[in-house]
Amino acid sequence: MISKTILVTDDALKLSWLRDAWQIAHKDEQIAFESCMTVKHIEELKKVYDQNADGQLSKTEQAYMMTSLLLNPEAAVLNYFASRRDREWPFPKYLGACGRVIFVENGGKLLDVSLESPWKQRANLAVQLLDMIDTFRNGDPDWIVMFLDFRYENFAVDQYGRLKLIDFDGVVLIDREESDDTDECASGPCENSATCHDWVNYYTCNCTSGWEGTHCEINTDECASSPCLNSAACQDNVNYYTCDCTPGYRGVHCEEDIDECVSDPCWNSATCHDHVNYYTCECADGYSGTHCEIDINECQSSPCRNGSSTCVDRVNGYICLCDPGWEGVHCEIDINECVSQPCLNQGRCFDIVNGYGCFCRYGWIGTHCDINRPCPTNPCENDGHCIMVPEGFRCLCYRGWTGTYCEKVFLGENVEVDWQLGESITRGEWSAGNEANLIQDCRQSDRFPFRTYNQCNRPGDGGQAISNEAPHSGNFSWHFKRGYSSLGGGTPFSTGLNTWAGRKDGQYSAGADSFYASFFFKLANDRLDESKIAVVAGNPHGDERASNYLEIFAEPEQRAGARFRGLHVRVADSYPNYTYCSVTKNCIAGHFSYIAENLTITTWHRIEMTLHAKPVDYFDEWHYVVDQKYHFSGGAYFQTERYDKGWPYEYVNRLKFQPRHDNYKKKYLGFFFDDVYYKAFDAEEKFDTIEEYGTSFEPIPLP
Repeated sequence: MISKTILVTDDALKLSWLRDAWQIAHKDEQIAFESCMTVKHIEELKKVYDQNADGQLSKTEQAYMMTSLLLNPEAAVLNYFASRRDREWPFPKYLGACGRVIFVENGGKLLDVSLESPWKQRANLAVQLLDMIDTFRNGDPDWIVMFLDFRYENFAVDQYGRLKLIDFDGVVLIDREESDDTDECASGPCENSATCHDWVNYYTCNCTSGWEGTHCEINTDECASSPCLNSAACQDNVNYYTCDCTPGYRGVHCEEDIDECVSDPCWNSATCHDHVNYYTCECADGYSGTHCEIDINECQSSPCRNGSSTCVDRVNGYICLCDPGWEGVHCEIDINECVSQPCLNQGRCFDIVNGYGCFCRYGWIGTHCDINRPCPTNPCENDGHCIMVPEGFRCLCYRGWTGTYCEKVFLGENVEVDWQLGESITRGEWSAGNEANLIQDCRQSDRFPFRTYNQCNRPGDGGQAISNEAPHSGNFSWHFKRGYSSLGGGTPFSTGLNTWAGRKDGQYSAGADSFYASFFFKLANDRLDESKIAVVAGNPHGDERASNYLEIFAEPEQRAGARFRGLHVRVADSYPNYTYCSVTKNCIAGHFSYIAENLTITTWHRIEMTLHAKPVDYFDEWHYVVDQKYHFSGGAYFQTERYDKGWPYEYVNRLKFQPRHDNYKKKYLGFFFDDVYYKAFDAEEKFDTIEEYGTSFEPIPLP
């Protein structure tokens, strides 16, 4: 065991003591590390272990160095070369040591893993190994590194493909001053990148091209043969020469006379004449100057008028670029901007330079008199917009409203009247579709509070009638409580238009490609009673739901587990989308989209729905609006089903009302309906009605 006391005394730094102690510590090891233990090596190691760089080793620093040398000399080797910053050594980065344990960075995978690598990669590793041997021999000016154990497990290849030595048991350091093998090339006697070859007690220099002499110090003169022509000056360089040509010549040896006209130096169609080292230009008419670059300036007389108009000189002429507001050859004409009549709504235009102004009539403002002057207050009802006019004000009504204050529902020019209290909906032009009467309309469990007129035997009986209980406009509305829930005929169908709406392309024969319907509804009960009625587009034959499916549903709040609660408007939609339906021909059924939820049950609500038929299967569209603020757009639910199953196409010309709650149960009080309007039109001419129908269920037209 090495005495801890000796390690921190000055005796520990003596070479003789170190060698004896090293042989005791390593008496069973067959390595030659002691050959590096010279006074010079000890002095070099002192610099490495002098951590505070004060030139003196503290007791701790001495102990650290001596312990490394005696217990683990490999650490001293790595630490020494880690301190050499003059070049990169092929060792893993040294991180520290503790006893006989050395800490270095991960060297990578062992070399034998690369035996099956591609040839190019293995060749690169072989070159790196030769470079490593050269580094060991010539990389340090003081030491020769000898490595005696070239087994695969002593080398590793890192992630960048660099070869590293990872086992240092076979490393021997040889002091160059104590070695008999003197490298005469070590001093770098050969100059100018020449290669030095070391021999016993002498060396030779293999010069690179362009150099000669014992040490390759003489630049070979390539100009000795006078290669340059035409009085050119030869400039000697390393391994080549250049010729500085006299003006007018070019080429490697200045053998070519330069044609100065090749660059086309003369402008404006002038003729170039070549001479020795110069040229002359013969100008065309209208130009002058060395290169005929000067055009005679016809703008000198300032012919352009009015403001900052720009004169542009041309060959033997000029043009005037006029300021905005002027025109003419000399910009002498003031442009009249009022010619285009920019002032709207009978506004009067007055012309100014490069502009105009508008004197607007009363009720209009804006640059072009295009903005209605708003009213101080808005007397217009039902989302109408008020504007000022000379007579006072005018209301611009939302679609479906009319009147001075937008207070009346618009029902068009074809309004059905002569309705009487208690009459069945089928008394007028409405019907049960292709059935003679409404099926299951009679024998209800309750009666209306007035006499009814229908096919039933008992007065007051029936599932529907014209009622005076809750009108939206006028005195009457239609109360639809219950009835036959058939998908086809036997349920209420409104009056059919003679113009059918639907597809007009190819084999299809609709008279219009669009259908618009509007109606008002109100829950008949003062509480949510599960009443549910579908209002859909009806077909001309009165036996089918033609295209869409819309449902009004009073879902009670007390119903446990209900997804939605309240008075709702929802539609069945083509699900999940048009593309899926057209590709699979199997739309997913039973999917509802909610347009409006939790509507007030004590007030009237308005529903608008519009069909746009498209000239492509599966692409008919329905657009819905509830109370002029809730919007939804989707597909034609039932028409999509017909495409899936190859059934005939159905056209639209009216509305069909279909109960979806049980018949004969008086808990379902249904809904009041009023102010029904629909029309057929073409989408591109949406303001041109082809045919329309309206009714407010009144005996006479409303004022």
